[in-house]
Amino acid sequence: MIWVYLAVGLILTRVPFLGKYFRIFNTLIHEIGHFLMSIFVGAKVYKVSLNADTSGEAITESRGRFRNILIAFAGYPFASGIALMSVWVLEQGYYEYFLYGLTSVAIVSMILWVRNKFGIAWLSLVVAISILLAKYGTVKMVEVYVWTIVGVMLMESVSSTVQLVILAKRNKYEAGDATNLSRFTYIHPMVWALVFMAMACYVLLLAVKIV
Repeated sequence: MIWVYLAVGLILTRVPFLGKYFRIFNTLIHEIGHFLMSIFVGAKVYKVSLNADTSGEAITESRGRFRNILIAFAGYPFASGIALMSVWVLEQGYYEYFLYGLTSVAIVSMILWVRNKFGIAWLSLVVAISILLAKYGTVKMVEVYVWTIVGVMLMESVSSTVQLVILAKRNKYEAGDATNLSRFTYIHPMVWALVFMAMACYVLLLAVKIV
């Protein structure tokens, strides 16, 4: 089954409007990874933004090189890890629990983290769809919806790192987290981008093995 949803995830991310709706799930988890690591290391956290182009930003402030390295590193591995955990949850048949968890994350994000208008609008749509599915949807509808989200998250976790490698090759100063890590470690952004991509691909293989 997972191969079907991986294929759906790959195709869906290329569909205008609808693809963006699903791709931002990966962005949300990525930014939450930065946010949670910031809290863990005692950094100041201001806000998280989710943008219409599916990009995101976590505004934090931290002193100390090691803390900044952990914060910059957290996003991609956290997104991949949550996607892998989600596969295990769905493989156990806990579709409704996943839906409830998703709704909870969206609500908490609106209250504590996300501050820009588009991000709030997107999260509100996620909550509305989840509530409608929980109340009126069939088990099959919920299953298809949550597996589609996870399929997109897995494929997007890989494709976003591939894009990061391309960005690092084109301009090492505009490669997002890889550039930030390079500033703190003096290791070329391409190295970090390749590390992220290898991790994402490995998680994808693990997800396939779980199923």
